[in-house]
This record gives sequence, structure tokens and C-alpha cells, in this order.
Amino acid sequence: FDPKTEVLVDPLAGSGTLLVEAGLMAAGKPLWMSGRQPAYREFPGGAPTYQGKPPALFADTRPALFGAEADSATYDAFLRASETAGVMGQMNAFEGDFREDIFIEGVKERAEERAIVVLSNPPYGERLNVTREELGNIYADLREFCHRVGADRAGFIVGQRRERETSTLELFQRAFGGRPRIKKPMNNGPLQAQFFLYDFSS
Repeated sequence: FDPKTEVLVDPLAGSGTLLVEAGLMAAGKPLWMSGRQPAYREFPGGAPTYQGKPPALFADTRPALFGAEADSATYDAFLRASETAGVMGQMNAFEGDFREDIFIEGVKERAEERAIVVLSNPPYGERLNVTREELGNIYADLREFCHRVGADRAGFIVGQRRERETSTLELFQRAFGGRPRIKKPMNNGPLQAQFFLYDFSS
């Protein structure tokens, strides 16, 4: 993600983790600690040397970040996280379903000439009460979203939840379709997961 030439979109933003981290990384800001201080301040001789967080390396960078979240309570957490981390000025938050025309057209309009990168951690039914049919529909709609918004590329973190004969990874790949350029194993907390990256520019 190049914040000067691309915009970043999370259609299933949740509490905004991916977008907040992207905003901090784009400006080269220190790790967001939500008001906490480094532990070494409590060590002997540590407090006098601590000068607070250093300034951002690229303070003039203004990334364009877009996120949609349909759940009201989670959307409020998304706004609080963005404000606390200091990236609210770059955040274009939308309370609603990512499939709504107003969100899609808003991204396309504000992206102007910049490329659009989609990055998301879609649900896999681990914490949310979502049926496998609903999951499959969400995954298929994510591909449709990428085409409608004109995405250059899209990355997804998908957890490996297994029920009966088909894992969530298999369900995602079948419903989303296409062949990913990158397919990389990873962990999402205690869950095994994979990262998929798809190209749409060609």
C-alpha cells in the first residue's frame, strides 16, 4: 500500500484495526499505545531519558482510508480507535453495508486518479453467528465489490474454521473465485489462517 498513490479500503472494517495500523504506518508514526507509557519508564534511570514519542517520519503524508461497518456498536468502536490513534483526519468511515451504492460510489469518487487497494479480514463464523450459506454469500459479494469499486488488487485474511467436510478457506476460495497471486499461511490470534492476494489490474 503506497499512501501517496493508492487508497486503502476495508469493506468489513470492524473496529478498524487494519485501517488504523495502515494510517500509522503511512505516516511513519510510533506504535499506538492508547495513552500508555513505555514500561522502562518505571526502571531506575528510565524516566529522565524518556522524551515522549518521537514525531512521525512522514508527517505530511495524508493517506486516504475507507471503511464500512454495519454494526452500530462496532462502528462506534471504529470511530473511537481512529480518533485515539490520531488518524481520524484520513479516515472515511461509513456506517452501513459495504454493498450499498453510496459507499461504493463514495470510494470511487474520492479515490480520483489513485489506485484502489482492498484489504480485509472477513468473518469466518468464529465469533459471529453466521451460517455457512451467509459466509459464502459475503465472500462472493466481496469479489463483486472489488469489481464494482474498480480495485487494483485485494488482500484477505481468512481463518481456517472447519465444519463437516469443507473448511472456511475452501469456502472462501470457491465463493470468491479466481486464482490468488499470493497464498500465504499465517496466524490470526489463536486461529490458523491464510492471506490471499488477488490482482485485478490486468
